[in-house]
Amino acid sequence: MQLSIITINYNTKDLIVQCINSIPMGLGNTDILSYEIIVVDNASTDGSVEIIRNTFTTVKIIQNSVNKGYAYAVNRGIEAASGQYLLILNSDIIFTNNCLLPLINYINENPRTGIVGPQLIYPNGILQRSYGTIPSLSQAFLDVFFIRFIWVQIKNLLKKRLGYKFDLNSKSVSYIDGASMFIRREVVQEIGYFDERFFFYAEDADFCFRAHKKKWDIMFIPQSQIIHRRGASSVKREQILFSIQLVKANLQFIEKHYNKINLWIYKFLTCFHFFIRFIKNWIQLTLFFISGKENKKDQQNKKLELIKKMITSIFQ
Repeated sequence: MQLSIITINYNTKDLIVQCINSIPMGLGNTDILSYEIIVVDNASTDGSVEIIRNTFTTVKIIQNSVNKGYAYAVNRGIEAASGQYLLILNSDIIFTNNCLLPLINYINENPRTGIVGPQLIYPNGILQRSYGTIPSLSQAFLDVFFIRFIWVQIKNLLKKRLGYKFDLNSKSVSYIDGASMFIRREVVQEIGYFDERFFFYAEDADFCFRAHKKKWDIMFIPQSQIIHRRGASSVKREQILFSIQLVKANLQFIEKHYNKINLWIYKFLTCFHFFIRFIKNWIQLTLFFISGKENKKDQQNKKLELIKKMITSIFQ
């Protein structure tokens, strides 16, 4: 088997069907002659498994009786996979025509490249974040002074006003977004599976970080573009929980890979960052009261409540 496509499903029956249907288009003109599709279901209750089983007779389904998180589900898929390459996917992915060709070509031509990832795009064609930087004290410092935020705004301004294009060429990155991660089998054999202590978020950063330490190259390949309906696989009521989980996952990462002093400094910097955000939003709420903009008060109060919960989660 050349390629194992592993997608994780949790109550997203419509999305997973569209994802599977798009796979032949994504493979298109590649030289992949043999592949398998594995769906790992995290205890869905929306009839996902029944629909997949009745619609796609060749798809291998792994049913988890309990949702133990994304990394756990990915590992069950890897255990069942027999491919030379592993493609890990969210269920809200849709392949575009021949989108896998640049990934396959690059990893075939570069034997020390262990992980590659595409340019993720929204359904309207707008580019989205496809890779990231490893959680660290330096990154927390940049967040405190909103340097990363300012840089993102500058990039957006350059794109809109001047038409400047970023990320036109393949490049080495810290980690590939776990929504679509193409992995050479030898990487898993050398560094092990995904760390199941990460329930959701940071498992992709941790996996890539360990691969980097073993001198594997991790590459972003913008010539490959894949639709990712970011957030579509979650419901709105879960978005607050996901925001809190992101903070906790980053703390887990720091605790795992650095010492306790680094962890407490990271906690302080993160807490200070959220405190500044709280003050900014509180000032905005006060201005809304003064100006009588009743329609914006509820939204601002929700932001303040979320920030308070995120600060609390740092020390739990």
